[in-house]
Order: sequence, then structure tokens, then C-alpha cells
Amino acid sequence: MIRRRSKRNGIGQDACARRFRSDLNAPLEATSSWLSQQESIDYQKKMRLVALVLGVLSIVAALSIGFGGFRLAVKSTECHYQNFYLDKARLLAELASLMPSASHDSLLSNIERAWRSDTIRPADEYICIVDKDSRLILHTANPHTVGNFAGENLVLGNDRQQACLLQNLVENQEEYAGGYTSSAGQEQVVAFVPIPERGWTLGLHRGRDALSKEVRTNMQSLTIGFLLVCGVLMPSALLLMLGIASSSLGNQRRVQVALAEVNQELERSNTFLNAAGRTAKVGGWELDAESLELRWTEGTKRIHEVSDD
Repeated sequence: MIRRRSKRNGIGQDACARRFRSDLNAPLEATSSWLSQQESIDYQKKMRLVALVLGVLSIVAALSIGFGGFRLAVKSTECHYQNFYLDKARLLAELASLMPSASHDSLLSNIERAWRSDTIRPADEYICIVDKDSRLILHTANPHTVGNFAGENLVLGNDRQQACLLQNLVENQEEYAGGYTSSAGQEQVVAFVPIPERGWTLGLHRGRDALSKEVRTNMQSLTIGFLLVCGVLMPSALLLMLGIASSSLGNQRRVQVALAEVNQELERSNTFLNAAGRTAKVGGWELDAESLELRWTEGTKRIHEVSDD
């Protein structure tokens, strides 16, 4: 009986030691679980920051690409305008071949009349004609300059024509469409077409600033739409997604904290119940009616001298 009691006491001491270790491990396990949850929250915060940075970079890239595309579109549209004015100048110059026997004054008068018949032309558009010596013989914007020498005006050049003076174009009887500096120093877009029957050169002129403004006005709706998408809709969508992610992260954190508190409370309750069971030397059991699985509490295991494992 003494050995039996000693054995029973030994078993009880072992069980108490195991339970003591379990009681010590429970807070450690809860702390480890909380740290793991905190690491998950920190990781999600970092991912949210990465998403924010990538979103901002995407918006900046879209704006940069859009700005570059806008500049290319403006340049391309200006080239279309230049080709249009070159075709228009060619049509005016064709009158010379249709009126080979007309006097110089009559031909000049008909060219000007044909040009003025276009009632939808821009307000800053005008034509001028220089003779083979590069002297003005017609200038619809400034008639008082007729007779002046314009050969030293600068032709700015384009992809097909190097920069040169107007008198070089007149001497070579070459076509040109592009930038030009007038006698008054105004930056212009011009189309020059030779009239070989008379040795003249006809020029159709537009102010560069006015033409650029017209091009940008025509593209205004496209520009506004692009800015709305990249400057308003995309940032708003990004902020909305970040707000939703922040709210979800906050809710998740609150749920995790609540679960951690519940788990700690359960651990404290189990510790208390087990301690009470050891003191009262009582235990409990339950049987699952479907699986016939039998579960014992630690008190029942101690009473029947069964290992906790």
C-alpha cells in the first residue's frame, strides 16, 4: 500500500509537473501567436505601402507618356497643317499655267482674288509673291512693303530642306513648308511654291503662335479627357482602394486582437478548472455519439493514472 501510494503520488507529481509546464507554455504559445499575427499585419502594411508607391509611379508614368504623346500629336498636326497650306499654295500657283498670256498685274490680281474667295481662312493668313530678284510684288497683309527686298529672310528648314535664305529658294525654284522668319521678325509657318512660268515664288503665311494655339484648341477635349483620367480618376481610384485596404486591415487587426484575448481567457479558464480539479480530485469526460470518440479531462486521467499523452 505504501508503494502503491508512493507510485500514485509519483504519478500525481509527474502529472502536476506536466501541467505546470503546460501552464507555463500556454502564455508563451499565446504570445507566439500574437507575434505571428503582428508580423502578418506589418507585412500587409508594407504591401500597402508598396502598392501606394507603384500606384503613384503608374500615374506619373501615364502622365509622362501622355505628355510626350501630346507633344508628338501637336507636332504631327502641325505637319498636316503645313501640308495643307502647301497644297493650297500649289492651287494658287496653278493659275499662272492657266493664264499664260495674262499680264503680271492681271495674274497677281487673279491670284489675290482666288485667295480672298476662301471665306473661312484664318484671320492671320496672308500671301505674298516675290519675283526672281526676291523683291515683293504682292503682299496682302502689308501692301506698302511691295518692292522691298525679302531675300535675306530666314527659312528655318525641315526634314527635306536645310536652313537657308529665301533668295536661295527663289533661285532654285524649290518648294518648302515649315518654319520661317518674316521681314518683321515674326516666327511663322509658311508654304513656298515656285511659279516657274514667271520666275516668281508664292508664299502662304501663318503666325506660328496662332497656328499652335489653333492646334491646341482642336485637341483641347482630348487633353481634358486625358487629364481627368490620369489626374483625377486614377488617383481617386488608388485612394479608394487604399482606404478599403486600410479599413480591411484595421478590421482584421481588431478581430485578431479580440481572438487573442478570447484565447487567453480560455487558457486562464482551463488553467483555473484544471487547478480546481486537482484540488477536488475530480474529473470529467464526454462521448461523441456519432464517432464514439471518448475524451477525458486531465483530472480523470490522473484519477485513472493515465498519461496525458
